[in-house]
Amino acid sequence: MKNVWWIIIVVVLLGGIATITYLLFDEKKSNKELIQEFQMEKEELENEYSHFATQYDELQLTITNDSLNQLLNKEKVKVQRLLEELRSVKSNNAAEIRRLKNELATLRKVMVGYITQIDSLNRITEQQKQVIDKVTRMYNDVSRMADNLTQERDKLDKKVSLAAQLDAT
Repeated sequence: MKNVWWIIIVVVLLGGIATITYLLFDEKKSNKELIQEFQMEKEELENEYSHFATQYDELQLTITNDSLNQLLNKEKVKVQRLLEELRSVKSNNAAEIRRLKNELATLRKVMVGYITQIDSLNRITEQQKQVIDKVTRMYNDVSRMADNLTQERDKLDKKVSLAAQLDAT
């Protein structure tokens, strides 16, 4: 009877060990999958940050406004700093990756604001160019009219002086 109890205890212990081993392997597999997901998310974030840096470069090429250019440069430096931070973060540091992801969302909003501002400035510039072109055309028309009137006046002055000479004789 004692042997039966020992056998039962050994079987229960072996069952417990088997269960714990299975759970540990399952947990390890889950952790591996999570780390892979974090790695993919980290790579996606790196790509997005790189894309943002490129977009800031492209925006800076289209801008002539110095103060806006300085703001864009400041944001570009921030993006590059965050990209370096992201590259130095380990893939299993979920909190840091989440923080950098939130920071990216903020940068998106800032960029949308800058793009809106740039578009607005470009529209205003285009309108100003059209007004300048219109005023230039009007000025040229008026100048031609003034030249024509001056020539006409000169002709009439000659006729008047010729008539005065004929009248005097």
